Amino acid sequence: MEVTANEIETWGHAMSDVYSEFLDYEMTFTIRNDDHEWTHNFTVAQFESLTDLIVREEYAVLEIGTCEGIDIWKFIKLVAGNVPGIEDPISITVYASDGYKNDLLSLFYKEGFELGVLDANGDRKPLIIAYALNGYPIVDSENHEGYTGIAGNTAGPLRVIAETVQGASVKYFQKLVVTIPGSGPIDVQLPSQLQ
Repeated sequence: MEVTANEIETWGHAMSDVYSEFLDYEMTFTIRNDDHEWTHNFTVAQFESLTDLIVREEYAVLEIGTCEGIDIWKFIKLVAGNVPGIEDPISITVYASDGYKNDLLSLFYKEGFELGVLDANGDRKPLIIAYALNGYPIVDSENHEGYTGIAGNTAGPLRVIAETVQGASVKYFQKLVVTIPGSGPIDVQLPSQLQ
């Protein structure tokens, strides 16, 4: 008997009906300055469609393994690259659904966002919003039928993965807030693939 298989190009939630319920899960992205705020919700399906931003990389933090997701800094630049002050953020804070939050900019500085975070071998790993772990889309709990213990694909459907810093790898991720200098209205022109 001969068994053949095709390599799966993406590990996204659309790969199977078991995971498709998470495609409409929303993450809130906010840009704020001294007196204005812009907010928009993005779905898991939209994240997974951003093929130019997708990263699949091995991460040692929490012994998590191989993660697939989108580069956070590239996402910020894609959505808000035209916003004055976005190149010099004051904070980049990620929030979990349970209220946990962490200002990643204070931990990794802008260099960590632009170049990645150094791992134990001196290689740079991007800060990502992960939607899949070890070949499986991330689900919300170990009780979900799509959970696989070997993959550890729980605590989502989105997670922030940051190499070397356990507290910066945020489970149940749901909100990203970028605080920029200045004041006045924030005008964001969404790229066509996110409208």
